[in-house]
Amino acid sequence: MPKVRFFAIAVPVVTLALVGAGCGSSTKSGSDSGGTNTTVTLTDYAMKAEPASVKAGDVELTAVNDGQVTHEMLVVRAPGADALPIATGGAADEEKIAESNKMGEIEDIAAGTTKSTTMNLSAGTYVVFCNIVEGKAPNTISHFQKGMKTQLTVTAP
Repeated sequence: MPKVRFFAIAVPVVTLALVGAGCGSSTKSGSDSGGTNTTVTLTDYAMKAEPASVKAGDVELTAVNDGQVTHEMLVVRAPGADALPIATGGAADEEKIAESNKMGEIEDIAAGTTKSTTMNLSAGTYVVFCNIVEGKAPNTISHFQKGMKTQLTVTAP
């Protein structure tokens, strides 16, 4: 009789352990570096992509505005923020960026809100930034110039 009781308990325990191991490995892939989703946190005046590396293809970008003012999020293919043309006032000069390098944007992300979009990104390096300029010359505030930029690396699938 003790052998039957052991078998009756051991089989469900082993089964649960195997099922749990399988579930654990499948749920991590979306949040690890190299997934197809990234969250970009915007503050006054900084940006951070988490993870900072995703796989090529349809990438869901979620912008979370943890700041006190409205921001935007532009995605441009470029080797780094220093490679972007700069307009008078310190903002990136969007008119001088080739259309083929403009991947998309999310506009008007109010303080305390979250917005998402999906962009089809090929392997390469991208700059994610806020290009809002507040005020009137000579008292303008360029969010880009104040540090609202980060880099996103897209790897081959």
